[in-house]
Amino acid sequence: MSAETVVETETENESDSKTLDTAIAIGIAVVSLVAALVAALAVSDTNSAAGALEDAVFATVDREKANVIANTWMYQDLRAFVQHEKLAALAANTEAAAAEAAARGDAALAQSLRDQAQSLQVSANASEKFYNEQYVLPDGAFDEAAFIAHQLRLESRNRDVNPDDDIEAAETYFTRGESFVVSVAGMAVSITFLILAQIVTAPAVRKGWFWLGVVVFVGATVYTFAAAWLRGL
Repeated sequence: MSAETVVETETENESDSKTLDTAIAIGIAVVSLVAALVAALAVSDTNSAAGALEDAVFATVDREKANVIANTWMYQDLRAFVQHEKLAALAANTEAAAAEAAARGDAALAQSLRDQAQSLQVSANASEKFYNEQYVLPDGAFDEAAFIAHQLRLESRNRDVNPDDDIEAAETYFTRGESFVVSVAGMAVSITFLILAQIVTAPAVRKGWFWLGVVVFVGATVYTFAAAWLRGL
């Protein structure tokens, strides 16, 4: 082999080595940048998941508050209804007793009983104002379920009382964040291969590490886009 041929070969090898060095440097820069962006997305999803869980906690608390308020109003109406029913029944029984006394000819007792029946009826009418008659069923029972459902709708107008959607959102964010973490790990492996390609000396081995790093990076990138698309980023 002539001296000129040796020089040309060495020159080509040096050129190839410099080209590979440039490609490796660019590869490390690109992978590092993309990994940083994906890591930022993972952190963002983690923060979003934490926020969604916090909203779920607040919604749960608000739902319990709404339940307590609804049940409190229901018990107040129910107590007034029961009081009305008792007083009305007493008034009717007393009026019946007055009629029996009058039939026996005991006018004084009959008048006394009528006065008592009238007083009881006045009290019954007064207690009737403290409950809503729309919740009294045809059979005379109080519709507790309808009352509570109506009150819950009123209490829920200006507050979030459904934690389920927040919990679902948190699960989505957590799952997507975990996918991004896997992508970052894959890109870290890719950078490791590129660094190995940079520090070894054998040209064939350097190219092997380089292309292995490129393949891993491409795989991690595809996985990132797939995970983001499937989970609705």
